[in-house]
Amino acid sequence: MKGLKNNPVIALDSKNFEVEPDFSGLHLFSNNLVVQPDLSEEKTAALPFSFDLDIRGSQELQFLHLGKNTSVNISGDWGNPSFSGRYLPDERSVEQDSFSASWVLPYFNRSFPQQWLGENVSITKDTNEQNAKAGKQSGADGAFGVSFKMPVDQYQKVNRTAKYAVLVILLTFIALYSTELITKRKIHFLHYILIGVAMVVYYTLLLAFSEHTSFDIAYQIASLATVGLIGLFIYALIRSGKTALVMSSVLGVFYVFVYFIIQLQDMALLAGSLGLFVIVAILMFLAQKINLSGQTPGE
Repeated sequence: MKGLKNNPVIALDSKNFEVEPDFSGLHLFSNNLVVQPDLSEEKTAALPFSFDLDIRGSQELQFLHLGKNTSVNISGDWGNPSFSGRYLPDERSVEQDSFSASWVLPYFNRSFPQQWLGENVSITKDTNEQNAKAGKQSGADGAFGVSFKMPVDQYQKVNRTAKYAVLVILLTFIALYSTELITKRKIHFLHYILIGVAMVVYYTLLLAFSEHTSFDIAYQIASLATVGLIGLFIYALIRSGKTALVMSSVLGVFYVFVYFIIQLQDMALLAGSLGLFVIVAILMFLAQKINLSGQTPGE
């Protein structure tokens, strides 16, 4: 009811009727709008009817197949629909800024009959448990339709980025430890902690900048600042510009990889899994070239 912007008018057999709230004792739905036309002069039970609903934006739009044969065609200018309910559409098309879907449902696969008397059936979502206790059937679980999902906003993107924090920090430490073995320059445990703290602060920077600008710009600022800081810190420790540049490049690749994943929606899991597999393969290939034991291979 809260979604209606004006009073609907039902056209019944070329006559218009304004709907009114139903205050009778028979509550088929939790809220009813009804008309009471005089059908005494009608000689047929087949009466065409139609109505238009002017409704506000809402989170979802649900339907019930009350007809003996129900066909629903729905389309809209929304690029992130989620088809929900008991039945998925027979046909669907989702574009970047629009969608369309259609259902064709017969009456025999629903949980309530075509006709009934009195209150043997109640189609309300808030009385399913009461209906079960009273031995009544309920049709609320037969609803189907579409939910309008919000696109991924900056807070969701920051949250998704933070989920990769442990992975990025761990891979960075592995790369840093490999650099330590290759260059024969000892890096103190405290330095590892400081680098880890800088990478944790990165996510705070990302969230703070994303509240004042777009996520893409905030990601670039936070990433460049963190990569630059860690690169300068490593250069100060090892005094090797080449090593600092390599470590900065490795960390930059990690951030680019995470940015690529969070931009995806349907293929994020596949792309992330393949990317991680490639990274692990590269690390394994490089690790077998490092002599960790200090002994000659084969001894």
